[in-house]
Amino acid sequence: MKLEILDAKGNLVRRFASDDPLEPTPEQIARELIPSYWIAMPTHLPAERGLHRWIWDLHYPDPVTTTRGYPFRQVPHATPQEPQGPLALPGSYLVRLTVDGHRAEATLSLKPDPRVKEPEGALEAQFQLASSLAELLTNTSRALMASESAQAQLQARATKQPPCPSPRPTPTRLSDAISPLKEIHGQVGDAVQGRPARRRCTERSPRSAPVMRYKRKHCRCSGRGINFRANVPALNRKLRSAGLAPLRPELPAPRDLNVADEE
Repeated sequence: MKLEILDAKGNLVRRFASDDPLEPTPEQIARELIPSYWIAMPTHLPAERGLHRWIWDLHYPDPVTTTRGYPFRQVPHATPQEPQGPLALPGSYLVRLTVDGHRAEATLSLKPDPRVKEPEGALEAQFQLASSLAELLTNTSRALMASESAQAQLQARATKQPPCPSPRPTPTRLSDAISPLKEIHGQVGDAVQGRPARRRCTERSPRSAPVMRYKRKHCRCSGRGINFRANVPALNRKLRSAGLAPLRPELPAPRDLNVADEE
């Protein structure tokens, strides 16, 4: 079973499927330092016959990030992990349900809170800013995870050489570059703060540049650059000729199970 939400232009906003993996996993929830009754437990889209209720939280998909956590503002049994994706704008949407190849569709209208009065274009500006920050966070996080994965694999294959002192941007620095994301995509009423948030975003976005240069250009090992785009295939050929497994930067990097505790 698949449930899709599309905007007025037919662009996919959110997709749910009955075979989606549960995130966070039960093991990850068990390691949290807050009582489980605060957490919005993940659920599957039900595929059984009968009448079901499924709630869309009005957010776009969550951005990719190296770490996730729960905010201090907590609601019993309904606190989601952050950062979340951008909040959907008021307007017309299409809800599409597909079951065994059979499709059913219905329209959905999102309306702004009538108690909140915003300047014209404020919500659109907030949405564009949140989308840009989410994309920035996803790109920099993927770059960091790919470089960490490649570094860990190289160190695992090294038998006689010391570990590579590969300088890299740290998760703390990465989080600092995109921290405005949490500030501007929460409540609809926060849209009036869009101008200060945009200014903070402009000021902090350049801090992510070292991460992207690292992804595009090199990870240094003993003074030699490993170009992710051009040099990994050549390096893999050498590894195969030496009887070693090739590098796979797409694999997840090993992570400290208690990394969230350090936050």
